[in-house]
Amino acid sequence: MLDPAEDVRYAHCQMTKNGLMKSALLLLLKAFLLCSPQVKADEGLGMLSLSDLLLEPTFTYSEGTRGNFSLGASYLEATWRREAMISGVIKIGPQSLIGKPARYSAAASDDVAIIEGFAQADTDWGRVRLGLVPLPFGVEGGDAERRLRFPRSLPYRTGFLGLRDYGFNYRISYEGFFSEWAAHNGEGGANLDDETWFTARWGWQGGRFFRIGFSGATGRTTPRSTNPQGTTLNLPELGLDVNKMARVRIANFFLDWEISPVRLEVEANAADTRQDETDIKFRALRVDLEYQTGASVNLLARYDAMDPRNDVEGDQITELSAGFAWRSQYENSVLYVIGTKRMQQDVPHDVHRGMILWRVTPAALKFGAPL
Repeated sequence: MLDPAEDVRYAHCQMTKNGLMKSALLLLLKAFLLCSPQVKADEGLGMLSLSDLLLEPTFTYSEGTRGNFSLGASYLEATWRREAMISGVIKIGPQSLIGKPARYSAAASDDVAIIEGFAQADTDWGRVRLGLVPLPFGVEGGDAERRLRFPRSLPYRTGFLGLRDYGFNYRISYEGFFSEWAAHNGEGGANLDDETWFTARWGWQGGRFFRIGFSGATGRTTPRSTNPQGTTLNLPELGLDVNKMARVRIANFFLDWEISPVRLEVEANAADTRQDETDIKFRALRVDLEYQTGASVNLLARYDAMDPRNDVEGDQITELSAGFAWRSQYENSVLYVIGTKRMQQDVPHDVHRGMILWRVTPAALKFGAPL
């Protein structure tokens, strides 16, 4: 039997956490709007602007648990530009959007934090970023929040893949071909183990309706990063002994194709984690379908499957989702209603989850925008 006092404390904590994040976002928004959308601070200081905003109020309900309200992947971005070549970007949002991998820590909170902050140079030889940068991986990685039709897939939600990190990023494109690299800490934060990770994405985009490519990431961990407190805890979900060095390699294939009225998005991941003579293999596959009815409603379907450890039987997870998106004329206001059935081999009962998500942004982002 539930304790009413416990329910009140739980609701109060949830409201407090969501209220703090909402208040911080609103205060920053007011500050920029009071200064007008674009402010010329001084001839020598360049231009400061509110360059991006995403609000994503979300309600989720899972079978057998309480419902939960949150601000989802909401963020606020400001850009400073000194000249055509030099600029700087800072973005705030929930700490979970940094996507710190689970091999380094427990799940991140929804506390407001700086999730991106970098200096950028746009040159004839490519774009360079330095600081807290988005990681170029697949089509869900990095700063893809406004492009997502569903919440991120299982590899991100379970913390196997990261989203942002401190490091160096370089991108170049020519006649549809694009290539992007990042050298970064790997930890989604301070570099405790002095190891450097490398993440890259290569692909080709044919016009506005087709793109295909590959991504890869590789790096090492040591107990200084996976077990900085010197405890004896391990990470059985990842098959990682936190008291040993590990070598991680991740490969990815993605395809994004629109043949009106259908859009198809496919992404596959394969990873190996090696410690001593042991190899733990990770596999994941996601297939998204979107059907445009011709009116203001799109129909959505997803297949999302993940096998986190090849050495463990019964840990495979499969999620089947279906729903619809009710969108405005320019798609800067979209209401999503999605239902999900989660099946796990070692769990006797399937879990059903419902989600209502309203995504609002001042800029419309159509298919075909660069990754």
